[in-house]
Amino acid sequence: MTIQKTLTRGFGAATLITAMAVLPLSASAAEAMTTKVTAEAYGEEVTLTIPMDMLATEEGANRLYTALDTKAEKSCKTTIPKRLGQRVSVRRCKAELMDGFVEGIDHETLTSLHEKA
Repeated sequence: MTIQKTLTRGFGAATLITAMAVLPLSASAAEAMTTKVTAEAYGEEVTLTIPMDMLATEEGANRLYTALDTKAEKSCKTTIPKRLGQRVSVRRCKAELMDGFVEGIDHETLTSLHEKA
C-alpha cells in the first residue's frame, strides 16, 4: 500500500497501473525476493534483509558483498560497541560478521568472493 501511495504521488494513473502489473501479487511473493540473514560477533547478533536477485549476476554479487562488508564494519564501529558498553576489535568483529553473512546466504559466487578477500 505504501508503494502504491508513493507511485500515485510521483506518477500519473497510467504509470500506476503499469507499475502495479509488475509488482508481486502478495506479500509472500515480495518476501521470496529477499531473505533475512543473521550473523553474530562478540555475542551480539546483526540481522540483514538481503535482496536475493542481486545474486543473479557476478556484478550484483560483487555489489552485495561490498554492501555486506560496509554494513559489517558499521555495525562493528557503532552498534555492537554500544550494546556491549565497550570497544571491540573492528577487524575481528567484521570478520566474524562477514563469515556469518556469507555462510547464511550460502551462494557459490558470494562464498568465492569471501574466500578471496
